[in-house]
Amino acid sequence: MVDRLHVMREKVKNEMLYIPRGDGPQMDFRMLYWKMRMHSLGKKAAGKEAKADVIRSAERRLQKQYPDYRPQYNKEYFSSK
Repeated sequence: MVDRLHVMREKVKNEMLYIPRGDGPQMDFRMLYWKMRMHSLGKKAAGKEAKADVIRSAERRLQKQYPDYRPQYNKEYFSSK
């Protein structure tokens, strides 16, 4: 279990390199992506979502709170599986 969690964290940590830090909504976006991505990789996840699916879901959720904000991330990296 601990090894699995460590592997999940490292995977998401590496993906976070492609989502720049920032203030306000960008920070919220990073935190939301981390949470949603960890959940998507978890043992109890309903379906295994790819990082591209998770980033789009996080973007849609963030836009409910910040309708005019467009989060910054490497779109090329997140379009690949």
